[in-house]
Amino acid sequence: MVYVSVTNLNPGLTYIECYPKQFGKWLGTPIAWLHPLLFLYIAGRIVADINNLVPSTILPGTPPWAILAIFIIVIGYALFLGLKVMGRLAEIILPFLGLIYIVEVILILSSGVVDLDNLFPLLDKGWNRVWKVVWPLGIIQSYG
Repeated sequence: MVYVSVTNLNPGLTYIECYPKQFGKWLGTPIAWLHPLLFLYIAGRIVADINNLVPSTILPGTPPWAILAIFIIVIGYALFLGLKVMGRLAEIILPFLGLIYIVEVILILSSGVVDLDNLFPLLDKGWNRVWKVVWPLGIIQSYG
């Protein structure tokens, strides 16, 4: 919503061209050059999360380099094909993912392994411990 509102305030300009217009030539140009680095940083964090989580949870015997290589090849191919193809693929895959999720929840809850009493006490020490983990790096992390 922030990106859309900024571009609506500056019609006819790209998001990067808005910085020099709003902040002036001397301050806006370096910010415009640094802005893409934020997206590279977020992409790097997502790849690092996949590198840490997937081999330890879903595929424990698989080497991390193999998982990262496949992940990067698939993402690169999807970016090469474009946004329209990714949208069409999402339309096809989303119902299957929803069905798999529903089946997974039903199977886990019916297995008797889940004990809801283990969730309590909820926030026993308050929100302070949660905010220490979330702020500042957790706020900028996307949906990896």
